[in-house]
Amino acid sequence: MDNIAFTMAGVQEAAKTMEVVLRQAFSAYPEGKRYLTEEELSSIIKVPAQTLATMRCRGKGPRYVKRGRMVRYDWNDVVAWMEIHKIKTVESESGAVKNLL
Repeated sequence: MDNIAFTMAGVQEAAKTMEVVLRQAFSAYPEGKRYLTEEELSSIIKVPAQTLATMRCRGKGPRYVKRGRMVRYDWNDVVAWMEIHKIKTVESESGAVKNLL
């Protein structure tokens, strides 16, 4: 049971960290078009630039614009991509914390 509690605590901590990162990112970029370099996006969403490059090669990840070697990400497309990958949890569905143990 301790392992389950530890895992749940880890998941909750990771969710809080991601929420902080997203709040900072949302406040950093105004609505409308905003194109980010690979390095800018990497630092905001805490994903290595090489991982973004790999995702592009595999046809995954957020939509991007490429002209020659220049790669740019539209912030609105990044947000849409992140929204698609939201994971529903018991707590988010019920709106209340349930005793899972």
